Amino acid sequence: MIRVLIVDDSAFMRHKLTKLLESDPFFQVVGAARDGVECLKMAKELLPDLITLDLEMPVMDGITVLPRLLIEAPCRVVMIGSPTKRSPEIMLECLNLGAVDAITKPSGEVSLDIGDYSEALLERLRTAAKSRRPTKRFRVARQAPAPAATVSGGPAQVILAIGASTGGPKAVSEVITLLPPQLPCAIVVVQHMPPTFTSSFAARLGQVGAYPFIESEAGETLRMGHGYVACGGRHAVLSARSAGGFQFRTSLQPADHPHKPSVDVFFQSCAEVVGTLTVAALLTGMGDDGALGMKAIRTAGGATVAEDESSCVVFGMPARAIELGGAETVLPLPKIASHLARCVLQRHSAQGAT
Repeated sequence: MIRVLIVDDSAFMRHKLTKLLESDPFFQVVGAARDGVECLKMAKELLPDLITLDLEMPVMDGITVLPRLLIEAPCRVVMIGSPTKRSPEIMLECLNLGAVDAITKPSGEVSLDIGDYSEALLERLRTAAKSRRPTKRFRVARQAPAPAATVSGGPAQVILAIGASTGGPKAVSEVITLLPPQLPCAIVVVQHMPPTFTSSFAARLGQVGAYPFIESEAGETLRMGHGYVACGGRHAVLSARSAGGFQFRTSLQPADHPHKPSVDVFFQSCAEVVGTLTVAALLTGMGDDGALGMKAIRTAGGATVAEDESSCVVFGMPARAIELGGAETVLPLPKIASHLARCVLQRHSAQGAT
């Protein structure tokens, strides 16, 4: 049974979340706090397994208390915030600080219709509860961006593809931060994320690393020295090679896939279109999305690396890729960026020699 502390300044939301969680035998609500100060005090006393943390609260808000929680009372934290113009940006900051997931309230600060989304919300919380529990060794990822890339910007021939899910925003940011500048490739990130978040995520990656990032658009030609985040709500695939290089296409098929964008769908297109000039990484995430695609890339002659269990928030997607034989290399997160850089340079040199 997962012991949960609910934190929300709305008495209605505290009541509804308590009732919802207690309807599931997987959860036990051990307390409810009205603000960040109460949250910190109760977290130290109750030592919950999971905290649902409201973003906007009086006295001390969610983004202020979050880093203190992860240091003083390490716990899995799921942010629950109201949909505002700045909420995607703030939620992404929380994910980068170490929150396991970030959920937008369906209809504002006091969501009267939250019951209509009960099963989806419970599923997200179950997934968060299965993630690795933070420890007091928690460290905020470095954010000292390197100089902007100055490679040609012409059509990319080598594609660096990165897939992730639960715990991914922080892990992807770490990899992008550690990539050396001027790699001769285009970087594509496929992160399970709603449409309202992917543009903000692209902007954030452009701030922490050495490459400009944008949200992918249909018809966009992938350029060397540039990064792209697959747009939420639909699949991203690559078109066949042409004189102008590789281009993004978007698709709603397969319509029944649980994730849009899907890592598998994008990786499969890389295997078919880019082949041996693909370098792929599969990072932390629940489930198995990306495992089959990574195997296809390896079969096509591309380089593949999976994140090791020791650093994963959830060792689901990488574990399945390893089981299927799709991971050529398995490394902890801090070592992945340098390995990817070596693979990109090897393939670029080999491509130039042909």
